[in-house]
Order: sequence, then C-alpha cells, then structure tokens
Amino acid sequence: MSATVFYRRTEVGVRIRIDDENATLDVGHSPSFPNMIRVTELAITYKATEKRDGDAVQKTCEVSRIVYVLDDEETSMASVHPDYLDQPQEWPEWARKLVDEHRPT
Repeated sequence: MSATVFYRRTEVGVRIRIDDENATLDVGHSPSFPNMIRVTELAITYKATEKRDGDAVQKTCEVSRIVYVLDDEETSMASVHPDYLDQPQEWPEWARKLVDEHRPT
C-alpha cells in the first residue's frame, strides 16, 4: 500500500503593529461624510493551498480574513466583509501593501 499527498491546506495568521499616522480607515457610512480613524494593528489570515498532480504542484494563497484594530473608543475593530476579500482594489493602499508584503510564499 502506498499513500500520496495530493492536497494540503494551511492557515497562516499575521498581526502587524502599525505606527504610521497615515494608516487610516473610513468607517463612515457615506462617501460624502468620511469618518477616518487611525489603524493601530492589522490582522490578516491567509489560506494556502498546495495541490499535486503527479510531479506538478499548484500553489495558491488567498486572504481569508482582514481585521483592523482602531484607535477609537466607540469603534475598536473593523473587518473586511467576506465579499470584498478578493477585491484588494477596495482596501486602503497601505493595507494592500502590507497584505502583499506578509503573504506566505
């Protein structure tokens, strides 16, 4: 009897402390009235998948969760809605950069 791994999925979590005053998030409900709050920490969860087909290996890594820790007493956290996790153009530019920078290889 022999066994072959043909599929592997791992989850990686990263927490990033942010000291940049320009790292802000609009938590307002209207583009006409933004409510910008400073972000102090970013928590990202990635799901990495490795599929094997003979000698060929296909690797993918997708973002499965993003949580912003905010410097605000009324609103201490915010997260990216699951429908927008595959739409990085909707995230703040600084967040896109950090997500890509810390993506598992």
